[in-house]
Amino acid sequence: MNWKQVAAKDRRLRQDADNASEALARHRYENTVGAGVSFREYARQCDVHESRVRQYANAYEVRRSAPHLSISDALVRASTSADRFDVIEAIAKGGGTSAKTVQTHHKAEVALVHQAASLRAEERGTTVREEAKAIVAITRRRAKAEESAKERRRSSALGWVELDGHLDKARVALAAAARVEVDLTVEESELIHETIKTVRSLLKLVEARFVGMSDRDFDAEVAELLSKGA
Repeated sequence: MNWKQVAAKDRRLRQDADNASEALARHRYENTVGAGVSFREYARQCDVHESRVRQYANAYEVRRSAPHLSISDALVRASTSADRFDVIEAIAKGGGTSAKTVQTHHKAEVALVHQAASLRAEERGTTVREEAKAIVAITRRRAKAEESAKERRRSSALGWVELDGHLDKARVALAAAARVEVDLTVEESELIHETIKTVRSLLKLVEARFVGMSDRDFDAEVAELLSKGA
Protein backbone atom coordinates (compact mmCIF):
# COMPACT_ATOMS: atom_id res chain seq x y z
CA MET A 1 0.00 0.00 0.00
CA ASN A 2 1.31 3.43 -0.95
CA TRP A 3 0.51 5.45 2.16
CA LYS A 4 1.73 8.69 0.59
CA GLN A 5 -0.95 8.39 -2.09
CA VAL A 6 -3.56 7.27 0.46
CA ALA A 7 -2.79 10.27 2.70
CA ALA A 8 -2.83 12.68 -0.25
CA LYS A 9 -6.24 11.44 -1.39
CA ASP A 10 -7.62 11.57 2.15
CA ARG A 11 -6.45 15.18 2.44
CA ARG A 12 -7.94 16.07 -0.94
CA LEU A 13 -11.28 14.52 -0.07
CA ARG A 14 -11.38 16.41 3.22
CA GLN A 15 -10.63 19.64 1.43
CA ASP A 16 -13.26 18.87 -1.22
CA ALA A 17 -15.83 18.26 1.51
CA ASP A 18 -14.95 21.57 3.20
CA ASN A 19 -14.97 23.42 -0.11
CA ALA A 20 -18.33 21.89 -1.02
CA SER A 21 -19.79 22.93 2.36
CA GLU A 22 -18.49 26.47 1.97
CA ALA A 23 -19.78 26.70 -1.59
CA LEU A 24 -23.20 25.48 -0.44
CA ALA A 25 -23.21 28.00 2.42
CA ARG A 26 -22.42 30.83 0.01
CA HIS A 27 -25.02 29.60 -2.48
CA ARG A 28 -27.74 29.50 0.14
CA TYR A 29 -26.75 32.89 1.53
CA GLU A 30 -26.70 34.61 -1.85
CA ASN A 31 -30.09 33.18 -2.78
CA THR A 32 -31.81 34.03 0.50
CA VAL A 33 -30.35 36.91 2.49
CA GLY A 34 -28.51 38.28 -0.52
CA ALA A 35 -31.56 38.08 -2.78
CA GLY A 36 -34.18 39.13 -0.26
CA VAL A 37 -35.76 35.63 -0.30
CA SER A 38 -37.00 33.92 2.86
CA PHE A 39 -35.42 30.73 4.09
CA ARG A 40 -38.84 29.09 3.96
CA GLU A 41 -39.30 29.91 0.28
CA TYR A 42 -35.82 28.66 -0.62
CA ALA A 43 -36.42 25.46 1.34
CA ARG A 44 -39.76 24.92 -0.41
CA GLN A 45 -38.36 25.52 -3.87
CA CYS A 46 -35.27 23.34 -3.30
CA ASP A 47 -37.01 20.63 -1.25
CA VAL A 48 -34.69 20.94 1.76
CA HIS A 49 -35.24 21.68 5.45
CA GLU A 50 -35.63 25.35 6.28
CA SER A 51 -33.43 24.99 9.39
CA ARG A 52 -30.55 23.71 7.27
CA VAL A 53 -30.91 26.56 4.79
CA ARG A 54 -30.81 29.05 7.68
CA GLN A 55 -27.82 27.33 9.27
CA TYR A 56 -25.73 27.36 6.08
CA ALA A 57 -26.64 30.93 5.20
CA ASN A 58 -25.82 32.09 8.72
CA ALA A 59 -22.56 30.09 8.63
CA TYR A 60 -21.53 32.02 5.54
CA GLU A 61 -22.13 35.27 7.41
CA VAL A 62 -20.08 33.93 10.33
CA ARG A 63 -17.20 33.08 7.99
CA ARG A 64 -17.25 36.61 6.57
CA SER A 65 -16.88 38.14 10.03
CA ALA A 66 -14.62 35.40 11.44
CA PRO A 67 -12.53 34.01 8.55
CA HIS A 68 -10.26 32.15 10.97
CA LEU A 69 -13.07 29.68 11.58
CA SER A 70 -13.38 26.66 9.33
CA ILE A 71 -16.69 26.17 7.56
CA SER A 72 -17.32 23.22 9.89
CA ASP A 73 -16.88 25.44 12.96
CA ALA A 74 -18.92 28.19 11.34
CA LEU A 75 -21.80 25.75 10.84
CA VAL A 76 -21.65 24.87 14.54
CA ARG A 77 -21.49 28.56 15.48
CA ALA A 78 -24.49 29.27 13.27
CA SER A 79 -26.58 26.63 15.02
CA THR A 80 -26.05 27.80 18.60
CA SER A 81 -25.54 30.89 20.74
CA ALA A 82 -22.23 32.76 20.89
CA ASP A 83 -21.62 31.77 24.53
CA ARG A 84 -22.41 28.13 23.90
CA PHE A 85 -20.11 28.07 20.89
CA ASP A 86 -17.31 29.52 23.04
CA VAL A 87 -17.80 26.55 25.40
CA ILE A 88 -17.86 24.07 22.51
CA GLU A 89 -14.71 25.60 21.05
CA ALA A 90 -12.90 25.48 24.42
CA ILE A 91 -13.76 21.80 24.88
CA ALA A 92 -12.76 21.00 21.30
CA LYS A 93 -9.37 22.67 21.66
CA GLY A 94 -8.79 21.11 25.06
CA GLY A 95 -9.57 17.64 23.76
CA GLY A 96 -7.88 17.99 20.38
CA THR A 97 -11.08 17.38 18.44
CA SER A 98 -13.54 19.36 16.31
CA ALA A 99 -16.38 21.62 17.36
CA LYS A 100 -18.77 19.44 15.36
CA THR A 101 -17.67 16.32 17.28
CA VAL A 102 -18.12 18.10 20.61
CA GLN A 103 -21.55 19.44 19.65
CA THR A 104 -22.69 15.99 18.52
CA HIS A 105 -21.12 13.67 21.07
CA HIS A 106 -20.36 15.73 24.19
CA LYS A 107 -23.67 17.46 24.87
CA ALA A 108 -23.67 16.69 28.60
CA GLU A 109 -20.15 18.11 29.05
CA VAL A 110 -21.08 21.20 27.05
CA ALA A 111 -24.15 21.79 29.23
CA LEU A 112 -22.18 21.42 32.48
CA VAL A 113 -19.29 23.64 31.40
CA HIS A 114 -21.67 26.22 29.97
CA GLN A 115 -23.60 26.42 33.22
CA ALA A 116 -20.46 26.66 35.38
CA ALA A 117 -18.76 29.16 33.06
CA SER A 118 -21.87 31.36 32.95
CA LEU A 119 -22.07 31.49 36.75
CA ARG A 120 -18.36 32.21 37.16
CA ALA A 121 -18.45 34.90 34.48
CA GLU A 122 -21.37 36.63 36.17
CA GLU A 123 -19.70 36.48 39.59
CA ARG A 124 -16.27 37.63 38.39
CA GLY A 125 -17.24 40.07 35.68
CA THR A 126 -15.42 38.05 33.06
CA THR A 127 -16.69 36.30 29.92
CA VAL A 128 -18.07 32.83 29.39
CA ARG A 129 -15.26 32.25 26.88
CA GLU A 130 -12.56 33.01 29.48
CA GLU A 131 -14.18 30.90 32.18
CA ALA A 132 -14.86 27.99 29.82
CA LYS A 133 -11.18 27.87 28.82
CA ALA A 134 -10.16 27.91 32.50
CA ILE A 135 -12.63 25.18 33.45
CA VAL A 136 -11.58 22.96 30.56
CA ALA A 137 -7.90 23.42 31.46
CA ILE A 138 -8.58 22.41 35.06
CA THR A 139 -10.64 19.35 34.10
CA ARG A 140 -8.02 18.22 31.57
CA ARG A 141 -5.24 18.50 34.20
CA ARG A 142 -7.36 16.54 36.65
CA ALA A 143 -8.11 13.87 34.07
CA LYS A 144 -4.41 13.63 33.24
CA ALA A 145 -3.51 13.29 36.92
CA GLU A 146 -6.14 10.59 37.39
CA GLU A 147 -4.82 8.74 34.35
CA SER A 148 -1.28 8.95 35.76
CA ALA A 149 -2.51 7.55 39.07
CA LYS A 150 -4.32 4.78 37.21
CA GLU A 151 -1.13 4.01 35.28
CA ARG A 152 0.82 3.84 38.53
CA ARG A 153 -1.73 1.39 39.92
CA ARG A 154 -1.42 -0.73 36.78
CA SER A 155 2.38 -0.63 37.04
CA SER A 156 2.17 -1.63 40.70
CA ALA A 157 -0.05 -4.58 39.85
CA LEU A 158 2.34 -5.70 37.12
CA GLY A 159 5.25 -5.30 39.55
CA TRP A 160 3.52 -7.59 42.03
CA VAL A 161 3.04 -10.23 39.33
CA GLU A 162 6.72 -9.98 38.39
CA LEU A 163 7.87 -10.20 42.02
CA ASP A 164 5.64 -13.16 42.79
CA GLY A 165 6.92 -14.90 39.67
CA HIS A 166 10.56 -14.48 40.72
CA LEU A 167 9.87 -15.75 44.24
CA ASP A 168 7.91 -18.70 42.93
CA LYS A 169 10.82 -19.67 40.67
CA ALA A 170 13.16 -19.37 43.66
CA ARG A 171 10.86 -21.60 45.74
CA VAL A 172 10.79 -24.24 43.03
CA ALA A 173 14.57 -24.05 42.57
CA LEU A 174 15.25 -24.38 46.30
CA ALA A 175 12.85 -27.31 46.55
CA ALA A 176 14.68 -28.95 43.65
CA ALA A 177 18.03 -28.26 45.33
CA ALA A 178 16.83 -29.94 48.52
CA ARG A 179 16.03 -33.12 46.56
CA VAL A 180 19.42 -33.43 44.86
CA GLU A 181 21.16 -36.74 45.68
CA VAL A 182 24.87 -35.98 46.02
CA ASP A 183 27.79 -36.71 48.32
CA LEU A 184 29.81 -33.55 48.85
CA THR A 185 33.44 -33.28 49.77
CA VAL A 186 34.39 -30.98 52.64
CA GLU A 187 35.52 -28.31 50.17
CA GLU A 188 32.31 -28.60 48.13
CA SER A 189 30.22 -28.42 51.30
CA GLU A 190 31.99 -25.21 52.32
CA LEU A 191 31.35 -23.66 48.91
CA ILE A 192 27.68 -24.64 49.04
CA HIS A 193 27.48 -23.18 52.53
CA GLU A 194 28.76 -19.82 51.23
CA THR A 195 26.17 -19.89 48.46
CA ILE A 196 23.42 -20.70 50.96
CA LYS A 197 24.50 -17.76 53.13
CA THR A 198 24.23 -15.46 50.12
CA VAL A 199 20.80 -16.84 49.25
CA ARG A 200 19.69 -16.40 52.88
CA SER A 201 20.94 -12.81 52.91
CA LEU A 202 19.12 -12.08 49.65
CA LEU A 203 15.94 -13.55 51.08
CA LYS A 204 16.26 -11.27 54.13
CA LEU A 205 16.70 -8.29 51.82
CA VAL A 206 13.56 -9.19 49.85
CA GLU A 207 11.64 -9.60 53.09
CA ALA A 208 12.92 -6.28 54.45
CA ARG A 209 11.99 -4.45 51.25
CA PHE A 210 8.58 -5.87 50.51
CA VAL A 211 7.34 -7.01 53.92
CA GLY A 212 9.18 -4.71 56.31
CA MET A 213 8.94 -1.80 53.82
CA SER A 214 12.46 -0.64 54.67
CA ASP A 215 13.95 2.31 52.75
CA ARG A 216 17.51 0.98 52.61
CA ASP A 217 19.58 1.07 49.42
CA PHE A 218 18.66 -2.44 48.29
CA ASP A 219 20.27 -2.20 44.87
CA ALA A 220 23.66 -1.55 46.45
CA GLU A 221 23.22 -4.36 48.97
CA VAL A 222 22.16 -6.86 46.31
CA ALA A 223 25.12 -5.89 44.15
CA GLU A 224 27.49 -6.38 47.11
CA LEU A 225 26.04 -9.80 47.96
CA LEU A 226 26.25 -11.00 44.38
CA SER A 227 29.85 -9.80 44.09
CA LYS A 228 30.77 -11.88 47.13
CA GLY A 229 29.11 -14.94 45.66
CA ALA A 230 30.80 -14.50 42.30
